[in-house]
Amino acid sequence: ADYNAVLDMPDAPAEQKARALGNLGWARYVAGDLQGSVAASEQALALKADMDWVQANLGLALLRLRRTDEGLRHYREAIGAITQPAELDRIVVTDLRDAMKADPGLPGAEAVLEMVERRKGELAARQS
Repeated sequence: ADYNAVLDMPDAPAEQKARALGNLGWARYVAGDLQGSVAASEQALALKADMDWVQANLGLALLRLRRTDEGLRHYREAIGAITQPAELDRIVVTDLRDAMKADPGLPGAEAVLEMVERRKGELAARQS
């Protein structure tokens, strides 16, 4: 994938490397390599901390690894940074619901959905 090309470039800008590592983290998650997903996502966030989609992906991988407290902390970061209700669904809810189907009773999942609903309420209140 093209993220490998970016990661192989010694002079790639940090932001570009961070995005590539975030994509690598998701690719590893999809492939079932949860530890590898966590490692790549953590590297991405070390380069650029304000990537809400990477925070959410890292949170999801950590929940799947039963590292619930850490996962919830990353989800809190992601959800707090997202300002559009539709983005909450795209970045957080869709992938979490897929994980809940594959892993029924996933610890922390219901708490994340509650965070999303609270955040949607906050955003709606700001717009009215």
